Amino acid sequence: MLLPILADKLGVTIDELFGRSAHDSKPMSDTIRDYLSSIPGDKRLYELFALSLAMFSGLEPMAGFIDDADKTVFQIRPSAYANVGFGDDISWLRTLVADDSGIMLSVFAEDCPMTLILPEPGCGYKHNLATEEEYTKLFAALGRKNAMKVVLWLASGDSAGGNYIHASTVSQGVGISQDEAEEILSDLESAGLLGAMNIGYESKSIRAYSLNDCCGLVPFLYLARWILLRNSAMYCAICNRKKPYLK
Repeated sequence: MLLPILADKLGVTIDELFGRSAHDSKPMSDTIRDYLSSIPGDKRLYELFALSLAMFSGLEPMAGFIDDADKTVFQIRPSAYANVGFGDDISWLRTLVADDSGIMLSVFAEDCPMTLILPEPGCGYKHNLATEEEYTKLFAALGRKNAMKVVLWLASGDSAGGNYIHASTVSQGVGISQDEAEEILSDLESAGLLGAMNIGYESKSIRAYSLNDCCGLVPFLYLARWILLRNSAMYCAICNRKKPYLK
């Protein structure tokens, strides 16, 4: 019964107390996997997010950010939102680390838990980007009037589950004409955001659409908001990167 207490006081593991070397322990990846497996399924993803606090603290020297009262480097805050000092401007409190090895972006908050970790591959980030033409087509389609209304409406309804929807249904849901809905849906399909299929109906064929990837759309919209916030609301920013982001 005294072994755990003694190990805690000495700041070592029980294995180390018995002289077992570090290489006798199983890999950290296995430890994390086993730990997450012990967490209820509906809480595992949030617990993995909580572990990102420890990852963040280990990336860079953090002495200047330690709270002397409780020696806590960071805590998960109840809310991601704070007044950033510009009147009533309320914005995300964000945290980032960027150096020549990669990028980590986080919002440490219960109502907006987010962590993106992008270690830079040897070939660089640019090697894995889409083409300039593909990006141009995507943003041109999203830049059309009412296009974002259509995308958000689709992501909020049956289309998010893979069901196909006709332009007439979209026009009614968004409040635009059917002709405009058909043009927007066609552009979004061409850009790769929507899938489409022809459905036989009353001896004729109609075109129906569905979102291709809601799981990718939500992070995309989160990161778009991150960019729109610029540097107005940083909880902590450590940027020691010397080389260009895209080489």
